[in-house]
Amino acid sequence: MLPNWLLPCLACCGARTVLYVMHPRSTWYWLILVLKGVWCMQVLGCAKGVVATVVSVLLFRNQVTALGALGYFLTVVGVFAYSWTKKSAAKQ
Repeated sequence: MLPNWLLPCLACCGARTVLYVMHPRSTWYWLILVLKGVWCMQVLGCAKGVVATVVSVLLFRNQVTALGALGYFLTVVGVFAYSWTKKSAAKQ
């Protein structure tokens, strides 16, 4: 999963340094991407959008339309469905 050029860099500089340089916002982003895959990152991105919207509504009293609320509800249902599917697949 790792690019060929990354392995020598990890050995030379250390994982934290290389990952921080690759994505200065968060080392966790790359660790999750490498360990869990792109589907997990997509689900986490959707969940992050919902959390950001909820915080925005609570802090700034931004209004959400009915269609927007339905979209966020479906996103939350999708995140839970993904989590449930992953857990049930791991049990088998």
